[in-house]
Amino acid sequence: MQKADKALNATYKKPMAKLDDKIAKEKLKKERRAWISYRDANAEFSADEMRGGTGEGLLYMGTITQMTEQREKELAQYLK
Repeated sequence: MQKADKALNATYKKPMAKLDDKIAKEKLKKERRAWISYRDANAEFSADEMRGGTGEGLLYMGTITQMTEQREKELAQYLK
């Protein structure tokens, strides 16, 4: 998960640096906060499938990592 977070943070900085409009930067920040809330809620829901089991944490972290990697790819596409 940490590797995926680092990659996402590095990629996130690129469109932020390209935007020269303060309003656009604020919208991107707002979107990022909303996306993190969505990612976390989705991971909690996915992990609930194994509630109380030994795989619950693994499923949670796997979902977080997978979604973070996908979001990094989406942001990279935005830069093209």
